[in-house]
Amino acid sequence: MIQPVPVMLAPRRSARVLLADDDDELRALLAFGLRWHGFEVVEVVDGDELYAHLGACLLEGSRQPDVIVSDLRMPGVSGLEVLGSVRRVKDIPFILMTGGHETRAEVLRSGAAAMLEKPFDLADLLDAVNESIATSRRKRAD
Repeated sequence: MIQPVPVMLAPRRSARVLLADDDDELRALLAFGLRWHGFEVVEVVDGDELYAHLGACLLEGSRQPDVIVSDLRMPGVSGLEVLGSVRRVKDIPFILMTGGHETRAEVLRSGAAAMLEKPFDLADLLDAVNESIATSRRKRAD
C-alpha cells in the first residue's frame, strides 16, 4: 500500500501595512485591528517618520509595505505630501484618513487608492486595505 507523503506548504506571507497617525490611541487601535485580521503592521507617528521608514526600505532594499494607511493632517509633513513623493518613486497603494475637511475628489485626484473619513468602522479600513492590495497585485500581474 502506498503511503501518502505529507506536503509542507510555505506559510503565506502576510501583507505589510505601514500605518501613520499622530493620534497614539487611534493608531494603536487600528494597528491592533489590522494585526487581529492577519496583517503585519509597522507603526509610525508622523509624516517625518513615514518618510524615514520608506527611505530606509528603498535604500536598504528591505521589504516595502504592501499598502500605506496615513492620516492626512499630521505635524510636520502631511500624509498628502508623502503621497505625492511616493507616487513619483513607487506604486504603493496609499489610503488617506481624514477628519473630513477635504473632499473625496481632491484626495483621490492626488493618487490615493482610497479615503476614509473619521470616524470610520474597522470593517471600512479592512475593505479599503484588502481592495488596494488586490488591485495592486492585479496591476503587477498584467
